[in-house]
Amino acid sequence: MIKENDLFLLTDDKGNIPVDNTYGLGFYTKDTRFLSKFDLKINGEDPILLSSSADENYSARILLTNPHMEKDGELILWRESIELEYKRLIYDVVLYETIQVKSYFPKPVEFDISLLLDVDFTDMFIIRGFQYGEIGKRSGEEQTYLSWDPLLL
Repeated sequence: MIKENDLFLLTDDKGNIPVDNTYGLGFYTKDTRFLSKFDLKINGEDPILLSSSADENYSARILLTNPHMEKDGELILWRESIELEYKRLIYDVVLYETIQVKSYFPKPVEFDISLLLDVDFTDMFIIRGFQYGEIGKRSGEEQTYLSWDPLLL
């Protein structure tokens, strides 16, 4: 958990917010959960946690790596060849997040990183089961796909 004033972010140990979690994980402000899903995957698989720290209340650092990946007996990505580092900071009512990717494989590799986000704007007392009542309904959804060529960086 990281927090500054009335903003706080609760995630699992890998920095994710699983959908429909029973712990009320999410990004909150003013008693409302704004971010209700944060799911990072490498080639569609969950990364492996290397370390996680939140030495300051308002910042966190999470190191992840990839599992071994094969398809039809052919190597896709050797285990622990990719490192993902999250750096999160809440400052002046804004959540800042950077994800740095490093390859430790001796040859060029290709892989997909996906990040799925969702919002629900649900009152934290409803999430925790202390309050009941009418809540809003989702009226639309939009998906955005981002890609980049690491050779251009």
